[in-house]
Amino acid sequence: FENITQDELAKLKQDILDNGSISIKFMQWYISKLINQEEDNTKYKNIIKYFEDIFDNCPFHSDEETNEIFMNSFGYSLDEIIKEDSLKRIASGSIGQVYRATLIDGRDVAIKVRHPNVEELKENQMLLINLITTLQGFSYFRNNLNLFMDIEDFIDNLNLQIDFKNEVFNNLVFSQTYRNYNRVIIPKVYYYSNDVIVSEFCDGLYYHEIENPYIKKKVSLNFMCFNLESALF
Repeated sequence: FENITQDELAKLKQDILDNGSISIKFMQWYISKLINQEEDNTKYKNIIKYFEDIFDNCPFHSDEETNEIFMNSFGYSLDEIIKEDSLKRIASGSIGQVYRATLIDGRDVAIKVRHPNVEELKENQMLLINLITTLQGFSYFRNNLNLFMDIEDFIDNLNLQIDFKNEVFNNLVFSQTYRNYNRVIIPKVYYYSNDVIVSEFCDGLYYHEIENPYIKKKVSLNFMCFNLESALF
Protein backbone atom coordinates (compact mmCIF):
# COMPACT_ATOMS: atom_id res chain seq x y z
CA PHE A 1 0.00 0.00 0.00
CA GLU A 2 2.85 2.42 0.75
CA ASN A 3 4.42 1.87 -2.68
CA ILE A 4 1.31 1.56 -4.86
CA THR A 5 1.42 3.90 -7.88
CA GLN A 6 -1.30 6.19 -9.21
CA ASP A 7 -1.56 4.07 -12.36
CA GLU A 8 -2.08 0.92 -10.29
CA LEU A 9 -4.71 2.67 -8.19
CA ALA A 10 -6.49 3.91 -11.31
CA LYS A 11 -6.59 0.43 -12.83
CA LEU A 12 -7.78 -1.12 -9.55
CA LYS A 13 -10.54 1.47 -9.24
CA GLN A 14 -11.71 0.99 -12.82
CA ASP A 15 -11.78 -2.80 -12.39
CA ILE A 16 -13.91 -2.42 -9.25
CA LEU A 17 -16.35 -0.03 -10.96
CA ASP A 18 -16.58 -2.31 -14.02
CA ASN A 19 -17.44 -5.31 -11.82
CA GLY A 20 -20.54 -3.58 -10.46
CA SER A 21 -22.46 -3.16 -7.24
CA ILE A 22 -21.04 -5.95 -5.09
CA SER A 23 -17.39 -5.10 -5.82
CA ILE A 24 -18.09 -1.43 -5.11
CA LYS A 25 -19.87 -2.29 -1.85
CA PHE A 26 -16.96 -4.52 -0.81
CA MET A 27 -14.47 -1.69 -1.47
CA GLN A 28 -16.61 0.77 0.52
CA TRP A 29 -16.64 -1.69 3.42
CA TYR A 30 -12.90 -2.32 3.13
CA ILE A 31 -11.94 1.38 2.95
CA SER A 32 -14.09 2.02 6.05
CA LYS A 33 -12.12 -0.69 7.84
CA LEU A 34 -8.81 0.95 6.84
CA ILE A 35 -10.00 4.35 8.07
CA ASN A 36 -11.33 3.11 11.40
CA GLN A 37 -8.73 0.54 12.41
CA GLU A 38 -6.77 1.15 15.59
CA GLU A 39 -3.28 0.90 14.08
CA ASP A 40 -1.72 3.89 12.35
CA ASN A 41 -3.40 4.19 8.96
CA THR A 42 -0.93 6.60 7.34
CA LYS A 43 0.42 3.78 5.17
CA TYR A 44 -3.07 3.48 3.68
CA LYS A 45 -3.52 7.22 3.04
CA ASN A 46 -3.00 6.99 -0.74
CA ILE A 47 -5.60 4.29 -1.27
CA ILE A 48 -8.04 5.91 1.20
CA LYS A 49 -7.78 9.28 -0.56
CA TYR A 50 -8.09 7.77 -4.03
CA PHE A 51 -11.23 5.82 -3.12
CA GLU A 52 -12.95 8.37 -0.86
CA ASP A 53 -15.43 9.31 -3.61
CA ILE A 54 -16.54 5.68 -4.11
CA PHE A 55 -19.12 6.09 -1.35
CA ASP A 56 -21.40 8.49 -3.25
CA ASN A 57 -19.96 8.87 -6.73
CA CYS A 58 -20.66 5.46 -8.25
CA PRO A 59 -21.74 4.81 -11.86
CA PHE A 60 -25.37 5.58 -12.73
CA HIS A 61 -27.63 3.13 -14.49
CA SER A 62 -29.85 4.51 -17.27
CA ASP A 63 -33.19 6.26 -16.77
CA GLU A 64 -34.73 3.62 -19.04
CA GLU A 65 -33.63 0.93 -16.59
CA THR A 66 -35.07 3.00 -13.73
CA ASN A 67 -38.44 3.19 -15.52
CA GLU A 68 -38.42 -0.57 -16.11
CA ILE A 69 -37.62 -1.29 -12.43
CA PHE A 70 -40.35 1.15 -11.32
CA MET A 71 -42.89 -0.47 -13.65
CA ASN A 72 -42.01 -3.95 -12.36
CA SER A 73 -42.38 -2.73 -8.76
CA PHE A 74 -45.67 -0.83 -8.96
CA GLY A 75 -47.33 -1.78 -12.26
CA TYR A 76 -47.30 1.72 -13.72
CA SER A 77 -44.79 4.08 -15.29
CA LEU A 78 -42.80 6.66 -13.31
CA ASP A 79 -43.97 9.29 -15.81
CA GLU A 80 -47.55 8.71 -14.66
CA ILE A 81 -46.92 10.00 -11.12
CA ILE A 82 -44.35 12.80 -11.58
CA LYS A 83 -44.50 16.17 -13.31
CA GLU A 84 -42.90 16.36 -16.73
CA ASP A 85 -39.15 17.13 -16.74
CA SER A 86 -38.99 17.14 -12.91
CA LEU A 87 -36.82 14.00 -12.60
CA LYS A 88 -33.21 14.89 -11.72
CA ARG A 89 -30.35 12.63 -10.70
CA ILE A 90 -28.83 13.42 -7.29
CA ALA A 91 -26.29 10.70 -6.53
CA SER A 92 -25.42 7.06 -7.07
CA GLY A 93 -24.15 4.59 -4.50
CA SER A 94 -23.09 0.97 -4.64
CA ILE A 95 -26.59 -0.55 -4.35
CA GLY A 96 -28.83 2.14 -5.83
CA GLN A 97 -29.16 5.67 -7.15
CA VAL A 98 -31.30 8.60 -6.02
CA TYR A 99 -33.41 11.09 -7.96
CA ARG A 100 -35.28 14.22 -6.99
CA ALA A 101 -38.70 14.71 -8.58
CA THR A 102 -42.07 16.40 -8.08
CA LEU A 103 -45.22 14.28 -7.87
CA ILE A 104 -48.26 15.39 -9.86
CA ASP A 105 -49.85 16.46 -6.54
CA GLY A 106 -46.94 18.89 -5.98
CA ARG A 107 -44.95 17.00 -3.34
CA ASP A 108 -41.14 17.04 -3.70
CA VAL A 109 -39.81 13.50 -3.40
CA ALA A 110 -36.58 11.54 -3.38
CA ILE A 111 -36.75 8.33 -5.43
CA LYS A 112 -34.19 5.65 -4.62
CA VAL A 113 -33.88 2.87 -7.20
CA ARG A 114 -31.81 -0.27 -6.80
CA HIS A 115 -29.26 -0.89 -9.54
CA PRO A 116 -30.31 -3.62 -11.99
CA ASN A 117 -28.90 -7.15 -11.67
CA VAL A 118 -27.70 -6.69 -8.06
CA GLU A 119 -28.95 -10.15 -7.05
CA GLU A 120 -27.32 -11.76 -10.09
CA LEU A 121 -24.02 -9.99 -9.37
CA LYS A 122 -24.22 -11.08 -5.75
CA GLU A 123 -24.67 -14.74 -6.70
CA ASN A 124 -21.72 -14.67 -9.11
CA GLN A 125 -19.33 -12.73 -6.89
CA MET A 126 -20.21 -14.74 -3.78
CA LEU A 127 -18.10 -17.48 -5.40
CA LEU A 128 -15.04 -15.25 -4.93
CA ILE A 129 -16.11 -14.20 -1.43
CA ASN A 130 -16.55 -17.86 -0.44
CA LEU A 131 -13.06 -18.58 -1.79
CA ILE A 132 -11.63 -15.79 0.39
CA THR A 133 -13.37 -17.14 3.51
CA THR A 134 -11.99 -20.61 2.71
CA LEU A 135 -8.45 -19.25 2.35
CA GLN A 136 -8.83 -17.46 5.69
CA GLY A 137 -8.99 -20.90 7.31
CA PHE A 138 -5.34 -21.57 6.34
CA SER A 139 -2.72 -19.57 8.25
CA TYR A 140 -0.32 -19.57 5.26
CA PHE A 141 -2.79 -17.77 2.98
CA ARG A 142 -4.25 -15.65 5.78
CA ASN A 143 -0.83 -14.26 6.75
CA ASN A 144 0.68 -13.90 3.26
CA LEU A 145 -2.41 -12.34 1.69
CA ASN A 146 -3.30 -10.29 4.81
CA LEU A 147 -6.81 -11.81 4.95
CA PHE A 148 -7.74 -10.66 8.44
CA MET A 149 -11.01 -8.89 7.61
CA ASP A 150 -14.36 -10.17 8.94
CA ILE A 151 -16.03 -11.23 5.68
CA GLU A 152 -19.19 -12.38 7.47
CA ASP A 153 -19.70 -8.80 8.67
CA PHE A 154 -19.60 -7.66 5.04
CA ILE A 155 -22.08 -10.34 3.90
CA ASP A 156 -24.54 -9.51 6.71
CA ASN A 157 -24.30 -5.81 5.88
CA LEU A 158 -24.78 -6.50 2.17
CA ASN A 159 -27.87 -8.67 2.65
CA LEU A 160 -29.52 -5.98 4.79
CA GLN A 161 -28.87 -3.23 2.24
CA ILE A 162 -29.93 -5.14 -0.87
CA ASP A 163 -33.56 -5.40 0.26
CA PHE A 164 -34.94 -1.85 0.49
CA LYS A 165 -37.73 -3.03 2.79
CA ASN A 166 -35.15 -3.16 5.60
CA GLU A 167 -34.40 0.52 5.03
CA VAL A 168 -38.13 1.33 5.17
CA PHE A 169 -38.50 -0.65 8.42
CA ASN A 170 -35.59 1.29 9.97
CA ASN A 171 -37.16 4.53 8.76
CA LEU A 172 -40.39 3.66 10.60
CA VAL A 173 -38.48 2.81 13.78
CA PHE A 174 -36.57 6.11 13.71
CA SER A 175 -39.72 8.08 12.83
CA GLN A 176 -41.52 6.63 15.83
CA THR A 177 -38.54 7.05 18.18
CA TYR A 178 -37.92 10.70 17.25
CA ARG A 179 -41.51 11.81 16.59
CA ASN A 180 -41.28 14.45 19.34
CA TYR A 181 -37.78 15.73 18.43
CA ASN A 182 -38.09 18.68 16.06
CA ARG A 183 -34.29 18.79 15.62
CA VAL A 184 -34.23 15.33 14.01
CA ILE A 185 -35.80 15.06 10.56
CA ILE A 186 -36.71 11.59 9.27
CA PRO A 187 -38.16 11.77 5.71
CA LYS A 188 -41.63 10.23 5.34
CA VAL A 189 -41.83 7.16 3.07
CA TYR A 190 -44.75 7.35 0.62
CA TYR A 191 -44.31 4.19 -1.50
CA TYR A 192 -41.83 1.32 -1.47
CA SER A 193 -40.91 -2.11 -2.82
CA ASN A 194 -37.83 -4.34 -2.70
CA ASP A 195 -36.24 -2.17 -5.40
CA VAL A 196 -37.70 1.34 -5.03
CA ILE A 197 -38.32 3.85 -2.23
CA VAL A 198 -40.31 7.05 -2.84
CA SER A 199 -39.96 9.37 0.14
CA GLU A 200 -40.28 12.99 1.17
CA PHE A 201 -37.43 15.17 -0.14
CA CYS A 202 -35.84 17.16 2.70
CA ASP A 203 -33.48 19.84 1.48
CA GLY A 204 -30.53 21.09 3.51
CA LEU A 205 -26.83 21.91 3.61
CA TYR A 206 -23.77 19.75 3.86
CA TYR A 207 -21.94 20.24 7.15
CA HIS A 208 -18.94 21.87 5.44
CA GLU A 209 -21.27 24.42 3.82
CA ILE A 210 -22.39 25.86 7.17
CA GLU A 211 -20.45 29.10 7.73
CA ASN A 212 -21.71 30.19 11.16
CA PRO A 213 -19.46 28.46 13.78
CA TYR A 214 -22.18 28.69 16.47
CA ILE A 215 -24.72 26.86 14.28
CA LYS A 216 -22.04 24.38 13.28
CA LYS A 217 -21.37 23.55 16.94
CA LYS A 218 -25.12 23.15 17.62
CA VAL A 219 -25.44 20.75 14.68
CA SER A 220 -22.44 18.76 15.95
CA LEU A 221 -23.87 18.46 19.47
CA ASN A 222 -27.26 17.49 18.09
CA PHE A 223 -25.69 14.79 15.93
CA MET A 224 -23.70 13.41 18.89
CA CYS A 225 -26.85 13.31 21.02
CA PHE A 226 -28.73 11.57 18.20
CA ASN A 227 -26.06 8.86 17.98
CA LEU A 228 -25.91 8.38 21.74
CA GLU A 229 -29.70 8.20 22.03
CA SER A 230 -29.91 5.72 19.15
CA ALA A 231 -27.16 3.53 20.59
CA LEU A 232 -28.86 3.39 23.99
CA PHE A 233 -32.24 2.51 22.51
